[in-house]
Amino acid sequence: MKERKLSDLDLLPDETVKKLEEKGIVTVEDFIYADPKYLSEVTGMSERDVEDIQEELRNIDVEFETLEKLERKRRRITTGSSALDEILGGGVPCGELTEFAGPFGSGKSQIVFQLCVNVQLPEEEGGLESKAIFIDTEGTVSPGRIKGMAEALGLDPGEALRNVFVTQVRSVEEQMRAAEEAHKLCEREDIGLVVIDSLTAHFRAEYSKLGDVSERQARLMKHVDQLRNLAMDHDVAVVFTNQVHVDIEAATKGKGRRYEPVGGTIVAHQATHRIMLRRAKGEVRIARIIDSPYLPQREAAFRITEEGIRDVEFPER
Repeated sequence: MKERKLSDLDLLPDETVKKLEEKGIVTVEDFIYADPKYLSEVTGMSERDVEDIQEELRNIDVEFETLEKLERKRRRITTGSSALDEILGGGVPCGELTEFAGPFGSGKSQIVFQLCVNVQLPEEEGGLESKAIFIDTEGTVSPGRIKGMAEALGLDPGEALRNVFVTQVRSVEEQMRAAEEAHKLCEREDIGLVVIDSLTAHFRAEYSKLGDVSERQARLMKHVDQLRNLAMDHDVAVVFTNQVHVDIEAATKGKGRRYEPVGGTIVAHQATHRIMLRRAKGEVRIARIIDSPYLPQREAAFRITEEGIRDVEFPER
């Protein structure tokens, strides 16, 4: 969607537009990604009317282009491992949602740390020469680790940290508001990557009772929709990590201990690419594509080293 100011449209009264501008809601995107309840309080409109206008604004300015042009302009970020890049079609794609799920110690956070560094690399080295946004939901972000990864690639560690915008969120509400603010930051800064580590932790904690499932899934759906629009509207790579739980159905059928990502069909249907991680031996991890609209289900081995994500080195025969 092209950026346009609310004042350029005839959809809202001038008085309402003025109220919104006083609160920093100036563009069409500002309005679309703001919380309907908040907009209702600012404008005096009902939440239902606000949501109707948001939907109408989403449907304007529809444009078409050929698949050839779309594929040619799709940007990607290297993971640091050529094997992992290969199964991802050349790296983590912009304009789409990529999920890395796995049990503790499988390498989820290490991958997103590496991506925050690699997005800053020149395009010829697999980067975008851009900055990153990191939405930290579990207190996992590690400036020291990111500095080490940057130094290993010859980047200035201080500059690398200044190119990563971090917010630490403590609730579902804060997490969803952070996604809204990410839209605004993408308009002001040259952002190429948005990370959420992890997607479902707060949703699981706040909606832990059986009777909360319906409300949890509804809010999770809205949040993932925020992220999908963020990726598409700003052509950034949106990458989130996800927790896993044991697949009870597989266990009861005697198929052994298997894991599946948290979030049910909401995350399964909305994530463009889903990658499951598991530990192998030592510093080696295995990544397996479990769902994607165009990538085949393949596996790749990579290493988590002191320098960052790297390829597995096989001995010469």
